[in-house]
Amino acid sequence: MDGIRIAEQTEKKTEIVAKIMSQLKDWFGLPDVNARLAAEAVGKPMWVAYRGAKPVGFVTLVIANQWSAELDVLGVIPEEQRKGTGARLIAVAEEYLKQKGVHYLALKTIADSDTHEGFVHTRAFYRKVGFVSLMDLPTLWNAENPCLVMVKYLK
Repeated sequence: MDGIRIAEQTEKKTEIVAKIMSQLKDWFGLPDVNARLAAEAVGKPMWVAYRGAKPVGFVTLVIANQWSAELDVLGVIPEEQRKGTGARLIAVAEEYLKQKGVHYLALKTIADSDTHEGFVHTRAFYRKVGFVSLMDLPTLWNAENPCLVMVKYLK
């Protein structure tokens, strides 16, 4: 990875998110959800990781209030995974939040009861970068996709 930059051009945000998510079918396999997430990226703080001029990862945030934010979506193309790209994206987002006085960063992912290999790795990654399990919400999305809320204290 060559660098991380804040995404400021709104027309590029949707394009970048859609392109990266299309390569992550094990995580983002529902076209209608992908389209919604890509469209919603326009109004959110977003950073993009690049290899040369090619976007290889992104992270979007939702600022909930003065104390907390949510890591909305994190996506890293398969060939860049396990190389530190995701951790660097999260670190940049965390620094931004700390500068704004935010104390807590939360995220939602698939719960531990789901043993799909991709989500086992996802949860392990989030734990490695400092997130802890807060609660299971087994029917937030639907019974086939039980939700786990994870949180990290930033201060």
